[in-house]
Amino acid sequence: MRMNRGRAELLLRPFFGRRGSAALPLPTHFLVSFSLLLAAAVFAGEAGSERRPATLGEAIAWLKQKSTQMIRDCRRPTKSGITAFPPQVGGGYEAFWLRDYAYMLEGNVEAFSDKELKDAYLFFLAGQRADGAMVDCIKFDGTPVYMPGYGTIGRNPVADGSQFAVDVAWHTYPKTRDKELVAATADKLIKGMKAVPRNPATGLVHIKPGTEHDRCPYGFTDAIRKQGDELFCSLLFVQASRQLAGLLDAAGRRRRGQTVARGGSQRDPKDPPGVLRRQGWFVPRRHGRVQPA
Repeated sequence: MRMNRGRAELLLRPFFGRRGSAALPLPTHFLVSFSLLLAAAVFAGEAGSERRPATLGEAIAWLKQKSTQMIRDCRRPTKSGITAFPPQVGGGYEAFWLRDYAYMLEGNVEAFSDKELKDAYLFFLAGQRADGAMVDCIKFDGTPVYMPGYGTIGRNPVADGSQFAVDVAWHTYPKTRDKELVAATADKLIKGMKAVPRNPATGLVHIKPGTEHDRCPYGFTDAIRKQGDELFCSLLFVQASRQLAGLLDAAGRRRRGQTVARGGSQRDPKDPPGVLRRQGWFVPRRHGRVQPA
């Protein structure tokens, strides 16, 4: 079998991260094997007599076609007229979830029109709270929800909302190439990042300890009550800081982007990337990549 590492890595980005992110480099044979295994697993649940993909190229093409179909089938109208993309076809999820949408974009941004991308991005930004906090989801009638469980889990906004808002912007811009949109909304993203709760002693994303449930961590672990410095949300913060720096650069604000890329003020030595390196979680590699120490 002819192995195409670039296409395999593209397929696996939603699972293991992008190039240049905090992800382990994966061997080519693993990328190929996992791609075929994933396609086979999804294919096994499909009815009919379709021929099973036999090569990596066929598996990737089949997955892209199926993911596009699933994304298009999950469309729901909203009161404002924009199209929402909840994480399920049909009923059951009666809102538009920010992080799920971000993962849709990361996996298959080509499934969306430019108008849908811009509308959805602005829809989520419209839900930003006055203090900068971003949403967990927005109901189809436009009601913003800041805590998981339709606002019932935790007392304060989920700890990953701002990071995923930046991630949505990051994936929207390369396809739409709308610099005016980036320039017009960048300050909202900056405000959102400043609203992320961080431990001043470490710079890491922090959930206040105590008897009361302060807030949920990364949304897909919202059923697990966590306290103190939270690693995964901190990794998301590092990623979002770098993404926001790139967006600011595209908007003609390179100097501001350089500050944001360090995770805070230029005078702040406790930015998340530096903290993680000093504590031994990561060591720098060439071309801006990092890997576990």
